[in-house]
Amino acid sequence: RGGAQLGAATRGGVTPAHRAAATGHAAVLEALARAGAPLDEPDANGCTPVHVAAGAGQPAALEALAQAGARLGAHNVVGVTPAHAAAVNGQLAALEVLVRAGAPLGERGVDGNTPVHAAAAEGHVAVLEALARAGAALGAPNNAGVTAAHYAAAGGHVAVLEALARAGAALGAPNNAGVTAAHYAAACGHAAALEALARLGAPLSEPDGDGETPAHAAALEGQSDALEVLARAGAALGAPNKTGVTPAHMAAALELAATLEALARAGTPRDAPDADGNTPAHFAASEGHLATLEALARRGTPLGVPNKRGATPAHAAASRGHAAALEALARAGAPLDAPDADGNTPAHFAA
Repeated sequence: RGGAQLGAATRGGVTPAHRAAATGHAAVLEALARAGAPLDEPDANGCTPVHVAAGAGQPAALEALAQAGARLGAHNVVGVTPAHAAAVNGQLAALEVLVRAGAPLGERGVDGNTPVHAAAAEGHVAVLEALARAGAALGAPNNAGVTAAHYAAAGGHVAVLEALARAGAALGAPNNAGVTAAHYAAACGHAAALEALARLGAPLSEPDGDGETPAHAAALEGQSDALEVLARAGAALGAPNKTGVTPAHMAAALELAATLEALARAGTPRDAPDADGNTPAHFAASEGHLATLEALARRGTPLGVPNKRGATPAHAAASRGHAAALEALARAGAPLDAPDADGNTPAHFAA
């Protein structure tokens, strides 16, 4: 009545409607609506009062905004809608208001993520189930081909994986690089998530675009527990990637002796050659990984096998100046004077 500006914004674009939405003051929002104040103005991040109410879990404020005709599907500067805001924060009551009011639930952000992705990534099972009941697509990929199952696996959210499976979502779909949910769980060391994926019938041995399996992903990150789960589930632990590198090669190159032991316990070959004929011992010797060489020796792994050029692990160690690795090879009985295809011995390489 006094002519005050009810839609005035701060430097950050925050209006009185934003404030009322954040604190859940539905009556204030109703009064602002009656006075003709704007209810859809975005702040500096593109968030409207509806975004704010949804993310803050203010269902009464959302009801007031919906009844006043506020937009329920507006996108902020990164494409996030109010449904995203509710989903990522686990605000079930707010999401249910949006569902009843007919808000869009499948809109994509600039990265292609939907509210389903957001709920799965944060482990919000109840929100995910509400989205499923409302008909949201649970297997939709984002711009990188990543699905809700990928996010759930990466976060170790077993209950989310189970909810997705109950709703019929595919748990083995690859992303654009061929990486599956099992790769994500393995790389992050989420043994329980891997067990759930196995129990729910997801593939555990599918190669990605580089030919690497979940076992490669686990080995690369030193996730021995994940490898144990993969072994119990019958996953392929010794399969080579496109260059012939196995999980054992990776573990040897990164001095992950415990991971190498886990692979050995699972019965994977410890002397399989890559495309160039290099064995895990070559990888370990080249990097000077003494503990890995000793672990291989304890398991009876041959440490003198030549590669396609005739070079042995001793050549690899000598060429990089790894004296301790050469001593370990000598203790294990590996030959230190075998010539390669050109007649060079490890001594030539050292010189």
